[in-house]
Amino acid sequence: TTTTTTTTTTYDLVIIGGGIVGLSTLRAATLQGWKCALIESESHLLSHASGSNSGIACTGVDATPGTLERALIRDSISQ
Repeated sequence: TTTTTTTTTTYDLVIIGGGIVGLSTLRAATLQGWKCALIESESHLLSHASGSNSGIACTGVDATPGTLERALIRDSISQ
């Protein structure tokens, strides 16, 4: 006889990819109180593109005033 138990968990956000962007998104969402899940296919986080890039971050210096990009950058600076 085999017994199977199924558990259902509900998340506010599911993030696919454990690179810099995925982990940054996970951190920001959990700090806001969201229940999150992170899905990563590799055995280690930061294994691919965003985890092994040159480390140069976009500062938004060239973001056009009035655009969504500029608004998001300004908002992130205030946090």
